[in-house]
Amino acid sequence: MHRIKTPNSSSSSNSSNTNNSSSSNNSSSSNTNNNRQQQQHQQQQQHQQHQQHQQQQHKQQQHQQQHQQHQQQQQQQQHQQQQQQQQQQQQQEHHCICWFSVFVLSVAQQQQQQQQQQQQQQQQHQPQQQQQQQQQQQQQQQQQQQQQQQQQQHQQQQQQQQQQQQQQQQQQQQQQQQQQQQHQQQQQQQQQQQQQQQQQQQQHQQQQQQQQQQQQQQQQQQQQQQQQQQQQQQQHQQQQQQQQQLTAAAAAAAARAAAAGRAAAAAAAAGRAAAAAVAVAEAEAIVIAAAEAARAAAAAITAAAIAAAAAAITAAATTIAAATAAAATTAAATHRHRSSF
Repeated sequence: MHRIKTPNSSSSSNSSNTNNSSSSNNSSSSNTNNNRQQQQHQQQQQHQQHQQHQQQQHKQQQHQQQHQQHQQQQQQQQHQQQQQQQQQQQQQEHHCICWFSVFVLSVAQQQQQQQQQQQQQQQQHQPQQQQQQQQQQQQQQQQQQQQQQQQQQHQQQQQQQQQQQQQQQQQQQQQQQQQQQQHQQQQQQQQQQQQQQQQQQQQHQQQQQQQQQQQQQQQQQQQQQQQQQQQQQQQHQQQQQQQQQLTAAAAAAAARAAAAGRAAAAAAAAGRAAAAAVAVAEAEAIVIAAAEAARAAAAAITAAAIAAAAAAITAAATTIAAATAAAATTAAATHRHRSSF
């Protein structure tokens, strides 16, 4: 009686090694993707810190400009107060001059009245003194007229000086007001520019936030895809383990048949076991092709490829189930054959 050798489980061990290597490659690729995402996140944080630092400097410049504007306004108010004080002093001087001129005129009028009374008395008692008094009166009147003319000229000169001073002050005030207006316009322009810069910064921040949200969504999608791939790999490993167990059971049954010494039964069992092994190998090849298709679908990140890979996996599962059923039928047939003998 010759013993027929049963096929070893080397093909199953090779398939498990290939699956382990593919899972390690997937884990390394996921690690590289995570490292790239961490680097991008760090760069975004550094960019945000730089923008915050620029905003703080911009706010400090605004505070300094406001402080300078407040100082300029205080200086302008002090200058206006000084001008008002000068105008009040000039008005008081003019009032004093007018009061002095009125006093001089009143004294002159009193002197004239007294002289007229004296003249009347002298006319009653001394007719010769009339001529002298008339002459004195004429002289006094001439002197008074000259004094009045001089006072009028002096008043006119003072009025002209006051008018000139007022005109100069008004011109200075107008110039100062124009300068203030120009300065205010410049400040307004600076404020508008600052507001535009702030708006641009806000828009830039919004764009960055949108980019971050998009990146987070992409990361979530990648994580989901990785989880799906891991689940598919786990299912594939479980199916391979089941196949290995079935092949081991079939090999044990063939060994028992060979040990019983039934050459015909052993030959039949060996043929059936070989057919089952061929079917299992074909199923494993289909599963490996389906796994490669799933990896390609994950790299392309398309739902259609993933669906196709899932369909291929289901087809492989059906073929594996058929192979296991065939192996079970062969085992049952061998058992029946042995029992018949």
